[in-house]
Amino acid sequence: MTEQSLAIKGQEVSQYQLQERRMIHQLKYMIVNGTKLQEHEVYALAQYAIATNLDPLALECWYFPGKGPTPGIAGWRRKAQEQMEYESGQHNNHFWCEYSDAKETDGVFDKNKDIAILVTLRDSVTQTSWRKAILDVTIPLIREGVPSPEALKVARELVGPEPVWTACGVVFSTENFGQVEKFDRRERAKKRGEKLALRKRFPRIHLVEPEGSDSSFEASDFKVIADEPRQFAPGQAMRELGFETDEPAQEALPVETTQPEPKKQEQALRPYSPAALKERIQIMVDSFEGKTCTEGQRTSVKINLVSMAGGEDNGRTLLKWLVGNAHVSELTDAQVLAILKWIHVKKQADDQWIPDEWSIQEAHAAFDESLKAQGQESLL
Repeated sequence: MTEQSLAIKGQEVSQYQLQERRMIHQLKYMIVNGTKLQEHEVYALAQYAIATNLDPLALECWYFPGKGPTPGIAGWRRKAQEQMEYESGQHNNHFWCEYSDAKETDGVFDKNKDIAILVTLRDSVTQTSWRKAILDVTIPLIREGVPSPEALKVARELVGPEPVWTACGVVFSTENFGQVEKFDRRERAKKRGEKLALRKRFPRIHLVEPEGSDSSFEASDFKVIADEPRQFAPGQAMRELGFETDEPAQEALPVETTQPEPKKQEQALRPYSPAALKERIQIMVDSFEGKTCTEGQRTSVKINLVSMAGGEDNGRTLLKWLVGNAHVSELTDAQVLAILKWIHVKKQADDQWIPDEWSIQEAHAAFDESLKAQGQESLL
């Protein structure tokens, strides 16, 4: 492209305009399907990308022919990640989706013709807050002598249901995506459902989309389960359950989704996910190879696993999932030392020895995962 071809008839082109037009011309060959766009369309996309801070080269936004610039699913994911970082003040949070075939009660579609996927979204910020709220009720109950399973059940009822967001993505049989479809319809339905779920979880995100750029339902047409966990003032949960407490009555604290400031750098990633916990324990096992544990340490592992999992059978289930062996007596010395280091029992002000709160939270999540692996319902 020459400078003459960039000139406007009867007018001079400034150096700035010339550089701008060169940039637009180059951008056409750098974005997906850019060569099919007119220069003014590429220019509009560039302006949209700057205004929304989305990257067209990473398909976070693109130009919908005949409609205008629009965000892609990658753009929604980026904005969701930024929103979680804003909420928590940390950069290690994440969200994830689970997909299943939708039922007729989940949306409006023809099950014999259309493809409908139900998307369930969770994120580490609200999951951490929810599990911490449950622990804040469970631990005092256990100290009062309430059995662990009953304490978990009561705490679960007080705190409320797990915070999840659901949406149904539908691809109708009447939709036409060209003579040769380049994208699987089930995957398209998944992405539509994910976008709707993200819009519900992160209502502060405002990305302008041209009408008709996505033939899916509005978010208001779909159900959502998104109860925020309750945060309890000192002594409040115990008073609600009828226990005496010396703590002065206070108003309930607002929900706080910011995770506590970690004392050590390695704690920045905690609580570990069940998969990460299993991997972490194996790393610690390898580091303890050749070292010997005492019978007291072995007994401590058994007692604390039973307490954390809510029963002896549950403790075996958790142990089996973590290291592949359900009996503490059959663990290697390295495994005992690794699990003991993870549990990290600490002495409380009342002279009781309680596992670290991170470990309790991770144990609950790992136990839930072990139940799911067996096709059983989670305690939490």
